[in-house]
Parts: sequence; structure tokens; C-alpha cells
Amino acid sequence: MQSILCNFALVYRAGGYSLFIKKRYEIKMMKLLKKDEAVKLIKKRHGEKKLGEQAQFLNGSAAADLRDAPGKYVVFGIPEDIGVRANLGVPGASRSWIPFLKAFLNVQSNRFLSGDEIIVAGELDLSQIQESTNDQALVEKLRRITAQIDEAVAEWVYAVKKAGKIPIAIGGGHNNAYGLLKGCSQAAEKPLNTVNCDPHSDFRTLEGRHSGNGFSYAYNRKYLKKYAVIALHEGYNSEDNLISMEITRPDLHFSFFEDIAIRQTLSLERAFEDAYLHVEGNYGIELDLDAVKNMPVSALTPSGITPENARQYIHFFASRSIPEYLHICEAAPENLPQPASLTGKLLSYLTCDFIKAVNAQL
Repeated sequence: MQSILCNFALVYRAGGYSLFIKKRYEIKMMKLLKKDEAVKLIKKRHGEKKLGEQAQFLNGSAAADLRDAPGKYVVFGIPEDIGVRANLGVPGASRSWIPFLKAFLNVQSNRFLSGDEIIVAGELDLSQIQESTNDQALVEKLRRITAQIDEAVAEWVYAVKKAGKIPIAIGGGHNNAYGLLKGCSQAAEKPLNTVNCDPHSDFRTLEGRHSGNGFSYAYNRKYLKKYAVIALHEGYNSEDNLISMEITRPDLHFSFFEDIAIRQTLSLERAFEDAYLHVEGNYGIELDLDAVKNMPVSALTPSGITPENARQYIHFFASRSIPEYLHICEAAPENLPQPASLTGKLLSYLTCDFIKAVNAQL
């Protein structure tokens, strides 16, 4: 395991590694999901097998188990919305992991996806930090804590990559793209490319960490090399931000939702192709569910891509190359008066689409 940065100590205790942040907050590397806990979420029927019955679960030391487990994909949750609130956004992104699990573990295990290639690790334990900021915390405090979460995410992702696995991160704000990029980049010892479907660039000013500048920080610190954003919304990216992105070309590429869906001067397929040509090589896949219309998210939109478009996006990029990681973020199931299970089911569909597309290349 790589040692963590100056404000952290990496300490081994029975059951796994723990991260200590300035002696105030404790982030355990991973709150492991035990098989007996997962079984309680599975709805069994005679003659059926579910993914949750076939998937693998970690025991004891997560880092050691990762190296020994034969599965290819490591699915884990990031239950926080601190980065969203540090960006003056609407909370709720901390609550998508459990609805996802309830849907994902109950997918049928069959010829299309068996489940035995999947490791369901659990969730990054951010409960102490999340609870400590449930009051009206100052933005400056939230941004400092977001930077601390960055390091916990990066450390876990680094361990996953060093074990030869593909991380699949569910939940949290888009601030967590930074930790994923850092962890993958440090494991590969080179910068990464990434593609993102998102109404917002999240390439904003380096003003302290939040959900709106994960990619600009990663680029500035050389964890990110080439970045492509698909379906930006013209009305939700500032002029200063657009100028900054244009200055950063040729490393940045972006398309607009209005060109795709309103003016129809660019097909969605062409937008995918152009973005792929830009990031071709070692890239990660990011999907901000803010892009999907009428989804319960931190930034609800009545105009956006459809759930089917989101699935097509995941399939397209996961089937062209073996991606470095998948990150699906910003879902906030309780932010609309609809069953949380619908959000969980879409997260599950997207995750399954990713795994199937990668499996087809192996």
C-alpha cells in the first residue's frame, strides 16, 4: 500500500487498514459488506440465482483479500455529499449506495452476466465526517474536508488497481473523480485520460476542493491528461469556465447538449466517437446522473439525456477498450417523491452494462 500524505497516518489494525485525518476524523479504508449481510438484501426464488449469490465478498484485511480474490471488478460505494455542499449544491448524494445494492444484488445470474467476476467490497466509511457536517458547516470547512476525502478515495482506488482490478464507484458527489483519477494515475505511474457525460464541466477554478473542480485539480496536479465532456448544457457553464476550457485545448474536448438534442447538428453517436478519439488509450468513464432528465440528483434537470442514452454511453466506452474505472455519481434518491428503488435500479443497469461490455473483450 502507498503511504498517505502529510495530514494522514495509515495504520494497520485487526480487520484492515484505517486512515486517520488530523486526529479528528477516522476514515476506515472500507466498511466491508459481509456475505451474511448481503444475503439479507437478496430476494430468493426457487430455480433462480441472483448476482448477490454468485458475487464475491471480502473478509479480514481488505488489501490482502483484493490481491487474492479472483474477481475482476471491485464495486464500492462513496456515501458522501460533502463535496456537493462545498459547491453550494443540494445534499442527498450520500444516499444512493443502499438502493443500488438492493437492485444490483437481485439481478439474475445467467448467461449474460454470472456475477462470479464481481467483488462487492462495501462502502468507504465516511460516517463520522458526514455526521460532523450535517449542521450548517462553513464552505471553507467543507472544502477542507473534501480534500481529506480525496485522499481516502485515492488510497483505496490505488489498492484496487495494484491488485489488478477495475474499480466501480457508486455514489457521492463528482468531487470523487479526483480521488479516482489520483489513485489510478499513481498505480499506473502516469496521467490518465477520462470521458465524462455531464451538463457541467467540473473544470472550474482551483478555489478549494468541491464537486465542481475535480477534473481541473486532477489536470493541474498531472493525474489527468486528456479530458472529454459530452452533452454540456450551455446555460450551466460560466463564460469564464468556457474560456478556461478553450485555453486548455488540445487536452480538453467538449460537446453541447443543445447541438445534440435541440439544434441537432451533432448526433449522440458522433459525440461519442469524437470524445473517444480524444481520450483513446488508458481512460476512465465518468457519468454524472445530473445529465439524465428528471433523475433525483443534486442538480435536477427537466431537459437532458434519457436513461437509455446513459446506458448507450456506458456501453459505447466500455466496449471500445478496457477502461481504468467507472464512476457513477450525484444520484440522490430521496430528492424526488419517487421510490428510491427506481434510482437504484438505473444505477444497477448502468453497472451491469459496463461489466458486460468489458467482459466481451476478455
